[in-house]
Amino acid sequence: MKVIIYFCILIVFLTIVFIGRAFLFNDKNEGSTSDLPTRSFLCPSRCICSIGDTFTVHCSQRNLDSVSDLPAQTTEAYLQVNRIGNITCADFYSTVYLQTLDLSNNALRRIYNCSFSTLTRLVYLNLGQCSVDVIETGAFYSLNQLKCLILASNRIIATPPRLFMYLSMLDYLDLSSNLLIRIKNDTFTGLSSLTKLYLYNNSLLYNNETFELDAFCDLNNLEVLSIQMNQPNDSGVVYPDIALSKLNNLREIYIDGYPAALGLGFLFLIKLEKFVFGNMVYGNSM
Repeated sequence: MKVIIYFCILIVFLTIVFIGRAFLFNDKNEGSTSDLPTRSFLCPSRCICSIGDTFTVHCSQRNLDSVSDLPAQTTEAYLQVNRIGNITCADFYSTVYLQTLDLSNNALRRIYNCSFSTLTRLVYLNLGQCSVDVIETGAFYSLNQLKCLILASNRIIATPPRLFMYLSMLDYLDLSSNLLIRIKNDTFTGLSSLTKLYLYNNSLLYNNETFELDAFCDLNNLEVLSIQMNQPNDSGVVYPDIALSKLNNLREIYIDGYPAALGLGFLFLIKLEKFVFGNMVYGNSM
C-alpha cells in the first residue's frame, strides 16, 4: 500500500515539475518573439506599412524632414515628396533587405559616399528632383545589384570619375534635366549592361570636347540614347560622331540638329533603327 502511495506522489511531483518547466519555456519564448517582431515590424509614425510578398513602407507626402526609422525587414520604401535634406550614413544602416527606394522630390543637395553603403540588394533608386549638386566618389559603389538609377532634374554639373564603375547590372540611367557640361572618357566606366541612357536637357554642346572620344566606349549594350535639348540652335552643329561610333548596338537616338550635318561616325551604327531630330523621325532606310 505504501508503495502505491509513494508511486502516486512521485507521479504528481513529476507532473508539477513538467508543467512548470513547460510554462517557463513558453513564457521565455513568448517574450522573445513578441519583443523582436514588435521592434522589427513597427511602422514609422505618419507612414503606412503593408506586408505581403514584400514589406512596403509608404511615407510619401508626409512632410518628413529626415528618414524615418524604417523596419529592418523593409524591402520597398517610398519617401518621395517630403522635405528630407540629408541622408546620413546611419539612415539605411539596418535596412539591408531594401530593394526599392524612392527619394524623389526632396531637398538632399549632397549624396555622401556612405549614404547607401549597406544597400547591397537595391534594384531601384530614384533621386530625381532632389536639388542634388554634389555626389561624392563612392556613393554608388555598394549598389552592385542596381538596375534602375534616376538622377533627373537635379543640379549636377559634373560627376566624379568612375562614379558608376561597380553598377555592372544597371540597365537604365536617367541624367536628364541637369547642368552637365561634359562627358569624359571615364564617366560611364563599368556600365556594361546599360541599355537606356537619357542625357537630354543639359548643357552638352555637340563637339568633341564636350563628348570625349571614348565617352561611350564601355556602353557595349546601349540601345537607346537621348541627347536632345542640349544644342541651343541648329547652326554650327558638329556631331560627336567619333564618340557615338563606339555604340555598336545602338538602335534609337534622339538628337538635335538635322540629318545633313551627320558625320561619318554614324556609318558605324549599323543596328540603328530610329533617328529622331526634334519632331522629325527617320528610319534606318535613310
